[in-house]
Amino acid sequence: MPYISESSKDVNLTNELGVYNTVRVLKNVAGMWLLEECRRTWASEGDVYTIPELISLAEDNLNFATLINPNDSCFTLPGAMPSRIVKYCTDRSFQPPRTPGEFAATILKSLANAYRDTVRDIESVTGLTLDTLHILGGGSQISLLNQLTANACQLKVKTGPVEATLFGNIAVQAISAGVISDISAARAMIAHSFESLEFNPVDRLSR
Repeated sequence: MPYISESSKDVNLTNELGVYNTVRVLKNVAGMWLLEECRRTWASEGDVYTIPELISLAEDNLNFATLINPNDSCFTLPGAMPSRIVKYCTDRSFQPPRTPGEFAATILKSLANAYRDTVRDIESVTGLTLDTLHILGGGSQISLLNQLTANACQLKVKTGPVEATLFGNIAVQAISAGVISDISAARAMIAHSFESLEFNPVDRLSR
C-alpha cells in the first residue's frame, strides 16, 4: 500500500507503482556517483584509478573520521567532485580528505550512514522493523561497502543480483508469456539463479 502522510513527506519518501498492483516505497540515495565523479576528475588530471584500487585504498584509511551527506545538493552536478567535497568539509569546519584513499573512505562510510538513515526513515513511516537489507546492482559487488552498511544499519545485508533490472524485466515477460506462473515463482527462480553473499554486523573491520 502507498504511504501518504506528513511524516513520509518530511523524510522525502515517495511511492512508485510496480507490476501486479504493487507499490514500492522509494527514497533516492546518491550511491556510487560521488566516487565515480572523483575518479573521473583524477583521471582528467592524469591519475587513473580503478574502483578496486580505490576500495583497497579506502580499507587502508577507514580511521579517517570525516563524514559527509552524500545527498547534499552540492554534489548533484558532475565535475570537480573532490573540490566540492573539500569545500563541503571546510564550510562546516570538518577535516577535509586529502588523498584518494581518504576520499574513498569518506564516501563509502558516508553512504553506509545514509543507508542507515534511510532505513530508519522507512521504519518510522511504515511501522515495520527490517531485519535484512538487500543491495542490488553494481554496488552489491563492493564487499567493503556492504560490510560498512551492515555495521551502520545493524542489519544483515544480502547482495545481488548485479543485473537486477534485467532479471526483473525477463521475469515479467516470462509471466506474461505463461512460462512462469506468478511473481512469487519468479522471485524464487531469480533467488536460485545467482550466488548471494551475506554480511552481518561486526564491531569493527579487521583491517
